[in-house]
Amino acid sequence: MGSNEYGQLGDGTGINRIVPVPMDNNPIFTTIVSGFSAKAEQNGIKLFWNLKTEDYVYGYKIYRAEDIDGPYTLIAKLNRSAMEYLDKDYEVGNANEPSEKAFYYKISAIDKFDNESNKSEAVSVLAKTDSIAPVVLSIEPVNNTKIASRSNIYVRAEDNFGISNITLQYSLDGTEWIDISTQNNGSFLWNTPDMNGTVYVRAIARDLVAMSVMEVL
Repeated sequence: MGSNEYGQLGDGTGINRIVPVPMDNNPIFTTIVSGFSAKAEQNGIKLFWNLKTEDYVYGYKIYRAEDIDGPYTLIAKLNRSAMEYLDKDYEVGNANEPSEKAFYYKISAIDKFDNESNKSEAVSVLAKTDSIAPVVLSIEPVNNTKIASRSNIYVRAEDNFGISNITLQYSLDGTEWIDISTQNNGSFLWNTPDMNGTVYVRAIARDLVAMSVMEVL
């Protein structure tokens, strides 16, 4: 691999001509991006690598294939400070037809002229569709508990890949629901200074592909 640099060559007539001369001393060509790995997450495939600190490294190129032997398609061009990338632009299936599919990735480094290092060895990951809705395990205080006008409500939920957020709602009649707030940790502070009597509370847990489940207190 080489790049075209310009130098002067004499032709024996005393006239110098400027012509492209192949040069292989660009350090980008021997650069190796280390620590490249891939992990399937609920909202995509996350790629990780070790940051290159050399001044001549200006960024990275990410490639993806559906077979280890390729062909590999460029899917992202990132700046030099990047240490990870989340790939969302692929198709596996849907929640109604669960399936799984292997993807292969390679990474390279580039300089400011877009000269490119050799690509890394391929890393593979098995992406799966999510057909499992999250589960609300509990809401505290429990049913029929008297609560103060300023109360802490705790919701426990789980999902096979992880919970995105939880919305807590209340209702005075069990039919019309009003949002209290949405949190990603399941801990809520509820102010109810003007409420008396029976109040219904429910939690809606969502995973990272917006599948949800409701649990009523």
